[in-house]
Amino acid sequence: MSVEPWPGNLELLKRPQNPETAIVVLVLVTLPWLLPANKWLINSSRVQETFGGNVWMFAFEQCKKVRDTFPTTGLTHYAENLIDALLDVSESTALGGTPKRFVLLAHSLAGNVVKHSIVLAHAQKTKFWRLQESVHGLVFMGTPHCIDDKSHSLLRESYHKILQIGGCRSRERSEDGCLDAIRIARKFDEVSGNLHIVSLYETKTSSIKGRVRYHDHIVVNQELAQVESNTKELTAAVAVDHRCLPTLRGHDCSSGTNTHAFGLIRKLLEDAFEAGSEPPGKRAPAVSSDGPDHDPALAPLIEDFATPRPYPKLPCRGLDISRKHNKDFHGRVDALSKLAHHLLASPRTAVVHGISGVGKSELALEFLHRFGDEFDAVFWIQADDIAKVRHSFGRIAVHLGLQTEAEAQATDPHSSRAIAKAWLADPKKVSITDNDQESMARWLVVFDGLESVATLAEFEPIFRKGSILITTQNPELASTIPYHQDVVQPVKLLFLDEQEASALLKKLAAREGTPTEIEDSAAQEIVRRYGYGGWPLAISQTAHMIRKKYGTSLAEFRDLFTDGETAKADVSSSEYAAIIDVISLARLSSHATAVLQVCAMLDPDCIQERLFSTASEAALLLEGFPTSALQFADARAELSRASIIYRNSEKQELWIHREVQESVRQQCSASDFDIAFRAAAALVRRAWKPPGLQVRDNAKLWEPCASFLGHVVQLQQLYSRCRDMHGENRKSITASLPLAELLAEAASYHINLGNTAGLKANLDLALEVCEQLPPKATFDLRSNIFHSLGAWANETNHAQDCYDYNKRYLAMRIEAVDSGADPTERTAAAWNQWGTGLMMVNRFEDAKDAFQKSIDLYATVRNETACPDSLPIVNLAVARWLTQDYEGASKLLEFGRLAREDEFGFEDLTSFRMGRFLHALGNVRWDQGDFASSQIWHKRALKQYCSSLSKTHHRTADVRHRMAMHCLREKDHERAGALIDQALESWRLDPESFRHEIARTTWLKARQRAIAGNPPEAADLKQEATKLRAKLRPDDHRSPEELTDQDFDDLVAFWSR
Repeated sequence: MSVEPWPGNLELLKRPQNPETAIVVLVLVTLPWLLPANKWLINSSRVQETFGGNVWMFAFEQCKKVRDTFPTTGLTHYAENLIDALLDVSESTALGGTPKRFVLLAHSLAGNVVKHSIVLAHAQKTKFWRLQESVHGLVFMGTPHCIDDKSHSLLRESYHKILQIGGCRSRERSEDGCLDAIRIARKFDEVSGNLHIVSLYETKTSSIKGRVRYHDHIVVNQELAQVESNTKELTAAVAVDHRCLPTLRGHDCSSGTNTHAFGLIRKLLEDAFEAGSEPPGKRAPAVSSDGPDHDPALAPLIEDFATPRPYPKLPCRGLDISRKHNKDFHGRVDALSKLAHHLLASPRTAVVHGISGVGKSELALEFLHRFGDEFDAVFWIQADDIAKVRHSFGRIAVHLGLQTEAEAQATDPHSSRAIAKAWLADPKKVSITDNDQESMARWLVVFDGLESVATLAEFEPIFRKGSILITTQNPELASTIPYHQDVVQPVKLLFLDEQEASALLKKLAAREGTPTEIEDSAAQEIVRRYGYGGWPLAISQTAHMIRKKYGTSLAEFRDLFTDGETAKADVSSSEYAAIIDVISLARLSSHATAVLQVCAMLDPDCIQERLFSTASEAALLLEGFPTSALQFADARAELSRASIIYRNSEKQELWIHREVQESVRQQCSASDFDIAFRAAAALVRRAWKPPGLQVRDNAKLWEPCASFLGHVVQLQQLYSRCRDMHGENRKSITASLPLAELLAEAASYHINLGNTAGLKANLDLALEVCEQLPPKATFDLRSNIFHSLGAWANETNHAQDCYDYNKRYLAMRIEAVDSGADPTERTAAAWNQWGTGLMMVNRFEDAKDAFQKSIDLYATVRNETACPDSLPIVNLAVARWLTQDYEGASKLLEFGRLAREDEFGFEDLTSFRMGRFLHALGNVRWDQGDFASSQIWHKRALKQYCSSLSKTHHRTADVRHRMAMHCLREKDHERAGALIDQALESWRLDPESFRHEIARTTWLKARQRAIAGNPPEAADLKQEATKLRAKLRPDDHRSPEELTDQDFDDLVAFWSR
């Protein structure tokens, strides 16, 4: 079959019967060592007749042999030549005046040339957009496609086999080729959503010569052939080997044509003919037509906000706590009956309230012990602090089997909580015994020790979807829960009555062999005489004293004391606390006493024994503290036998009642209290292992610190309480560097997880502690605190605070250099932060100078990580964008983005920094009027933030707002509405910090509702947004009709826009 020369890089295979009306151009891209184009089935006369002979057909056979540059670096050269060839055809007058539709067919690794040409054309879309629009579809015949490490080994073997067919056996060449293919495939996936693709793969083995003999292999199977990210892709198996795929026939080419595979190609060409009826020049560029309605890459980013999940593993008991069920539980029959009646009937909420030590948590555990099997899933959340609630709640996904432990560690905590909340709000299960029928599961969540109803705000969606049991000391909490008050049942837990108290004392302390009547009488008299008021904790401690200290019967104990030695009746008094002190501490060894004093300063619900493993810091501070594992084990056993602390041997964790903690702290002298507190802080500081400064924005690296966060919260609360105390009972705490470091580190932990609520108070406290220590010892720490305070102010739109804190941060770093120290990474970071402060007060030109200074310093100082200057580069680019220097901004952003790609790979999920570049590029393109390109960059930014931060992080919400703007521009109000609602849901996790963003996006939602055809709701939303803005800008009294989008954009920080 003849091949006609053609100017440029193509060879003409077939002319159409009528060149003037021919629309479709087929280009066959080949490899030199495989089947030449003139032997492909598509080139036969019969196929030509199928299409009425009305197609142009060319061959692109640039690769004449397996050169050293193929299949790696030569790809760019071949791809550029292919683009030039397509341009020559599209502009050639010899092909007639009709606009053309290209269909590219590629065999084997030649498919990578095609993919690379698509990627290169997209990178220069302003130059090649007409060509992009003209490419209708692609046919890949045995082209391996891989975008992740999972299939890397398969891809490497496939490459090696294809090169072996061509006579090259270099493993190094195979590895280079597959790495390049992964990079190209990832970029191709990002830009090919509007292309129709047919992917064919072989089912017969290819005989490939090895060093000694031939081996049979499947070269490209279905897994490797599929471009799964493209929803328009169609695939087909062909019963041929790899060499003969373009024939669509058997090995000897004598068997019939694969009608299914040929049918897919035929349908693709028919669609190309149909699409050719509309000139590409009259439509938007291809990437622009890839709007939300037809965008396969955007849909998952919207739908995955409600994380898809497998069915849970039920039954599930997620009691991830140190405390165990009390086998000696006694009484509370009425309370248990009320809980069972209320919680077992339907999804409801019960609130058990009462003073400390009255047995609320014991009651909740007893309820689980007796009725837990009535529920498919049961979870226990320690709820006295929001950070602890969030951490425990995220563990629910692992308990249910919706995440593995490895996935949980690799996933940000926001996403883990989202997975848990999604299932609890819609708790589906599958019944294996009922033909896999889907039904609703019953669950119970215990929030133990809840102090404020505000803690529950972000968990409102799960209320009335299951049963919730809350324990609290706050008697008003039940009436203040704003969610479905009609199903909230308060249960007040009072002191035990005399009969119950006597029975409990007898159960815990009575000796065997003593006549029952005598013990009954003695128990009643002890309870009556000492007037314990039926306080379960006190009765338990008294039973211990009788059993362990005196070893007597109840009657003998009663007779040891005279009426004059009766204890006080008021259980809330300090005198009664002293009784507990005497009972608990009288006969403890020095080791046990020291351990107990330290435990009194820590989170009572989970004290990890590994804190005490090598406690040299505490031993230096606290006299009697164990200095060996054996001494600690003895002290722990002594405290456990005395029922002062309780041990979970499986978890190697301890827990202690809060009232016992308080009693121990009251019993401590001022000096002992101070030393025990500082010893506890030293132990926690040693266990706290934060990520390095340059990688702290990677939320996944903070996970080792999460289990110790409760201790930092407890230390912070104790320090603040002691600082504010007055009078003779005041306990003062000597400031210590470990405490200051912990407070600052915990704040940094929260900042990098996107938790901004309450951080300023934490950082202010850390600064207050530092100011009581020698300035030289805390210099770097204080500068870090100012850095964190500046970051907090920047994140939460406190413009003047951001300016002030970053000014102080820079002043300290300059002071260090002026004192003779060399500039460091901190110095460079300080200039970047100073730039953000200047940006927040709209001093853009000064900010540019500061960012450039930071970039210059990063180039000279020693850095632990690659691309340390990413933030000042992207910030400088944003400053240029805001001052309408779009070209300058674009150049900087491309430079910084490519630097990170080269260092960390195309996707770069190591940090949100890559997302900043993508977000900013989208903003620049938007203002340049290149909406198609803008949408692609914003879409990539959304995907990157979802992976590097979380789906609910406030930065991710910023880009959801931007993607909603794209959808509205294309009149897709449904997806715009979904994106807007997701952004608002993220910000409402901390509504106080993100008031500015909520106002701005509420304004956008008003526009979305107007486009959706709901003017009344749109008007209401405009009014709501205006009111929100008025609270932020009280001097601006304009009406909704007078406000513009820019007025709301100006509310948020520069990087959020």
